[in-house]
Amino acid sequence: MPTRLGYWRNIVRSLMLSLRVLLVLFLAICTGTLSLFYRAAEFGKASDEYPNNSAELTVSNVDEVQHASVLSAIASYTAANHATVFRVDTVLSQVDRGAGAIRIGVFAGSESDLTDASVLRFMGTEVVSTEAIAKLLAAEPEQTLGLDQNAADTLLNVPHLSFAERLSVMQLAELTQRSETVSGTYRFIGVDEQTLSELSAQINSITGDTTAQVGSALQGSAVDRSFSFLVPLIGLVAVSGLLQVLLLVQAFRSLQELGTHLILGWSAFDYCVSLFRSVLLSMLLVYPVSFLVTFFTMQGYGLATVATVALPPALVTVAITLATVVVASLVLLLVRPVTAIRNLVSKKIMIVMLAITYCASAAGVIGMSIFLDGPIREIDRLGSVSQQWQRVTDYQILYKQDAGDDSASFTSGGGKLMADYYAWYRTIAAEAGVSVVNTRYHHKEQLENWRELGVYQNIPNKPLWYFAASPSYLESVGLNLNQDLLSRADSGERVYLVPDSYSEADAAALKAWVAEDVIQLSQQDSVIQTEFTQNPRHSFESYQVAEPLFTWSADLEVESTTADPVILVVTPQNMSFFESESLSAIGLENSYIKLSSDAVAKYGSSEYLAKYNLDDNRPEFRPVSDFIAGLQKNIQEFLQLFAGVSAAVLLLEILALLTLTKLYAAVNRRSLAVKMLLGHSPLHSFRFTFAAVIAVNLLGVLIGLIAQSNVAVLVSAVMLVVQPAILTILVAQSHREQIAFAVKTV
Repeated sequence: MPTRLGYWRNIVRSLMLSLRVLLVLFLAICTGTLSLFYRAAEFGKASDEYPNNSAELTVSNVDEVQHASVLSAIASYTAANHATVFRVDTVLSQVDRGAGAIRIGVFAGSESDLTDASVLRFMGTEVVSTEAIAKLLAAEPEQTLGLDQNAADTLLNVPHLSFAERLSVMQLAELTQRSETVSGTYRFIGVDEQTLSELSAQINSITGDTTAQVGSALQGSAVDRSFSFLVPLIGLVAVSGLLQVLLLVQAFRSLQELGTHLILGWSAFDYCVSLFRSVLLSMLLVYPVSFLVTFFTMQGYGLATVATVALPPALVTVAITLATVVVASLVLLLVRPVTAIRNLVSKKIMIVMLAITYCASAAGVIGMSIFLDGPIREIDRLGSVSQQWQRVTDYQILYKQDAGDDSASFTSGGGKLMADYYAWYRTIAAEAGVSVVNTRYHHKEQLENWRELGVYQNIPNKPLWYFAASPSYLESVGLNLNQDLLSRADSGERVYLVPDSYSEADAAALKAWVAEDVIQLSQQDSVIQTEFTQNPRHSFESYQVAEPLFTWSADLEVESTTADPVILVVTPQNMSFFESESLSAIGLENSYIKLSSDAVAKYGSSEYLAKYNLDDNRPEFRPVSDFIAGLQKNIQEFLQLFAGVSAAVLLLEILALLTLTKLYAAVNRRSLAVKMLLGHSPLHSFRFTFAAVIAVNLLGVLIGLIAQSNVAVLVSAVMLVVQPAILTILVAQSHREQIAFAVKTV
């Protein structure tokens, strides 16, 4: 029995020792993360104000038809004055509607116009250099410095801070195209505001209005980062509190031992140093942990910068740790030897402190759970979106192509290039790894516009997803089509699949709209002739979806799956001009053709493409994963942040329970030992503790129900099971300790 008791005592002591060290290291992670969010805010501010000491021109309210003229005027003025112009746009994140990215547009007449003022520096590091800008201006228009959305467009990577806005620099014309506006604040290096008034007057003459004015606009925006700072700050306070309580437990448990040492001639200070040696030594690990946190969250920055940035949070961690040690040491330094030997500590004060600490810990968890309710729901949705995209990342879609010998067709939208693509696709449509899918969402506002403008006489009753998908794609998502349907589609008949969930009235309205659309499609002239264009006909089939289908939408505001899309079973034979002339479309949401990597290697080779006069166009296919790199990065960082928060909240609550149970046992050590000798069971001795834990968690469930927070209810319900279970284990261990103590003191 003594051997087994000693074994378990050593296990518990090792556990408590490990907890103290782990809390110090956890503290270092919290301060490092808090520092990271502060640096991220500073980076956003530096990027938003880039470039400094520039002359500003604000352009607003420009009609779309005048965009090209205004942009041309800005470019001509900049080149003529050997200046450089920048525009900084903040792009809202589709994940949390905060600032997700910063796009910087730049234009210079020549490389020699770039000066040192064009450099974006942060913490002594050149984030954007003149050399990088020069390469960007000489590159293809879609190329960027840093990741925007498409990884394939990234010319050079730029230093990046985790959880900071994603920075990308692009040519000014490309920025206006992606933002679909020339409105914004333009910052010029190389000219002053007096000279800039000439450009302002020129733009106003183009628009016929005062759309341009020298200086910055009397408006602005602010990024709310309160939650970003709140998360690590709460963690910092919680961990500091737990560390303090744990050290107090150790101090109170050591009072009798201190009294003995004082009688033997030890000083209280020496005893405190010996008692808290492990915590003091763990501070040696604080800077390495802080350095690692900083290193893995500052991509592209030099080691000297990382080492400098890691120092302040490490010093804060050391200061907090020393403060907790000092507070715990005061318990030992201020006690008299006789009091220490007899362990005469006010139990009421300690029990009140115990109750307050536990209730505060539980309240913090419930409060954080309620706060996380919205983000957790968003996490569930984003996780589903990410999973859906993961299923199609191996598909390759058309990324770009050259004009080749079809330059006239390429620039004018003529039919030769489109006809070549159609001829190429028609020969490979039935081959393995070749699919077609394109999706469109017709929302309520669009249906209303059709009705008001008279685009169609027949309008669907409700918004709908419209899929144009090949049989091979439909089969890959679990929709098996019968042979009769496939034969009709291959003969040129447009076969539409209508969900069986549609009511009779909705189905009738939809079919009337489709029939009208088919008539309009058949009346359009096209250089591409198919069996459908020569003999237009269509039919409808009812179908049932086994599971929701992926919508291929990169817009997180739109649902990622749908259970009732209207599907055109598209084949080369039943294509209208709309599908056949869109086979050469590029990009994630515009493209039709989806190929496997093997199909790209086989049917995208120069030798195969030459048969259809496409070798000179050099079509380049890229994996879907390249096109959604920016989107996936936003989702990934969001998920990492809240997964870490949730794990930390649950861990801290469990650590709090463990620590406070130890404190309760230490304060009531003698009375518990007597109860054990009198035959009371461990559960009876700790009945008030069990009652308090159950009551607090039941209250948490009630608060969660009142606040309508699913997360708070779930966390409280889990803790209602987990905490009594953990408490039972701790009580059993404490029971053995109390028996040993009772035997020793009798």
